Amino acid sequence: MLWRDMWMRIMQSDVALTTTQAEYIALVEGVKEAI
Repeated sequence: MLWRDMWMRIMQSDVALTTTQAEYIALVEGVKEAI
């Protein structure tokens, strides 16, 4: 569900794409460390 919410945010706001990508990258890095 979290991934879907993030994807919807990306689709809804291309203007905020850069910020969303930064958040996505930070999240992915956090998940990598958690695993």
